[in-house]
Amino acid sequence: MWHQLRKMAKNIMYHGSMEQGLKIIVPKKSVTSHSQKAKNERIVYVTDDKAYASGFVFPWSEKDGFEFGRVGEDDWTLEIPKRHVDRLKKPCSIYEVEGDFTKLNTDTPEWVSHEDVKVVREDAYDSVEECLIKNGVKIIID
Repeated sequence: MWHQLRKMAKNIMYHGSMEQGLKIIVPKKSVTSHSQKAKNERIVYVTDDKAYASGFVFPWSEKDGFEFGRVGEDDWTLEIPKRHVDRLKKPCSIYEVEGDFTKLNTDTPEWVSHEDVKVVREDAYDSVEECLIKNGVKIIID
């Protein structure tokens, strides 16, 4: 198992998803490279930052031309290549979730669970664009 910074017990976190109406979020195979050891494990990614969760409602990668970063202390910007602008029109949700989470060994506000995660509340959006804007993420079409 990869390095754990600390555990949290029963804290509220956020999870962004293109799926709506979930009551439980089941761990899925990780394809991110934040941690080579975490890659290919079954994980639910969560965060304590709702804006950060909205930036990850749909799967994207830097190799596809996406860039997600912080501008200042609290502001997030998501750069989206023009060829992927259609993703902004799809519905999505930010879930408020509860569970036991472990902090990833990164500088990002990401936490993980290897167990099913209980949904406490769902904020459903008609589009990813609406979700990003309402949660304070600036969209840049590149």
